[in-house]
Amino acid sequence: MDSTRIALGSIVVGIDGSDASHEALAWAHEQALLEGRGLSLLHALAPLSGGVRASLISAGIDPVTLRVQTRQDARHLLEAARAVVADRSPDVDVATSLVELDAREALVDVSHDASLVVVGSRGLGPLLSLVMGSVSLSVAQRAACPVLVHRPHDGIRRGILVGVDGSPRSMPALEFAFRQASLRGEPLTVTHCFWDVAAQDAGLSEIRRVLAEMTGAMREKFPDVDWQVRLEHGLADVCLAQESDVADLVVIGRTHPRRHLPFLAPGVATAVLEHARSNVALVPDVG
Repeated sequence: MDSTRIALGSIVVGIDGSDASHEALAWAHEQALLEGRGLSLLHALAPLSGGVRASLISAGIDPVTLRVQTRQDARHLLEAARAVVADRSPDVDVATSLVELDAREALVDVSHDASLVVVGSRGLGPLLSLVMGSVSLSVAQRAACPVLVHRPHDGIRRGILVGVDGSPRSMPALEFAFRQASLRGEPLTVTHCFWDVAAQDAGLSEIRRVLAEMTGAMREKFPDVDWQVRLEHGLADVCLAQESDVADLVVIGRTHPRRHLPFLAPGVATAVLEHARSNVALVPDVG
């Protein structure tokens, strides 16, 4: 239980006891059933810094005793989460992992062996970005595998939306979106956003041709998917965030952590993550 080693290809979900992590677990559990994969539940205990230890001691609290109790509470938390999955789906292979590491580093570490990492949009940690938890944001930007950031849905949502830029780097995100649409029986919208109005006459016919080629391979691989291509005039982050109002899942690509060139621009992925009102999956391009 004290290692970040997980079963190769499993779906990892971060567990911290928050409502967001419970909802993320439910989504990850459903995904594990759909894909026939194992589920790995991970809880990370950040190491106590020297300053924190000194503060505890000055307050009359023994850091060692506190750490023992914290570990015990964390194990109970993981076992309770495992029991929830086992009660609903006894056949799903569920493993738990408790590590003494910053949650961001732990989840990025396991992403090299996972097929998917699932996190809630907000947790119980003290660090938050303007809108979403810093753990979710950091992991989504740095993980080696796709990361799904789960958000509670208001009202009825349906459909999957994937943003593509027309380059080969879009293919992993496009395939991920087609696969999810096939697994979940959801319609898929492939969206390309453009800003240069002056170039639209010459450029749009070319992007239609490129998108037709890209989707052609996916149509053969996932013939059951009901899909459409949509060209939108506007900034990519604004268009995708607006369309997330009705979608169940928005899929976007991002630069693989081993690459240093921007894909859809780092700010686009971050903006969609922070402003979309649906689940968001970030899929790394080929490293």
